[in-house]
Amino acid sequence: MARSRKDNTHLDQIYQGLSLMRECPLCKQSYGTDRMQILEERHGAHLVHMTCTNCASAILALVLITPIGVSSVGMMTDLVYDDAKRFQSRRPFTEEDMLDFYTALHASEEERRLERQLLHIH
Repeated sequence: MARSRKDNTHLDQIYQGLSLMRECPLCKQSYGTDRMQILEERHGAHLVHMTCTNCASAILALVLITPIGVSSVGMMTDLVYDDAKRFQSRRPFTEEDMLDFYTALHASEEERRLERQLLHIH
């Protein structure tokens, strides 16, 4: 699908904000604007997914465009664009979720301990 001139200008601005992330950190292949996909835009902030054409590694970057300049921060990810988009729409983990997970882990350990006792294995 061809991008409009406005879309290309917007992507060029975002690309400028990615000055430290213009090449793949693993294989050093240059990224192009054609490998950038915007996950979300809000108040001058852009969440961008980029995939390396050479080694298929990916980066998630947050690019901020403000009147005083453009800045960015990014991280490597194993998520493809569609996965990142899907996870973005999920609710965040709550404290209750974490407590449930912790309880499940420790319940499993307790079950193994009881099983060893029943079988007289030390």
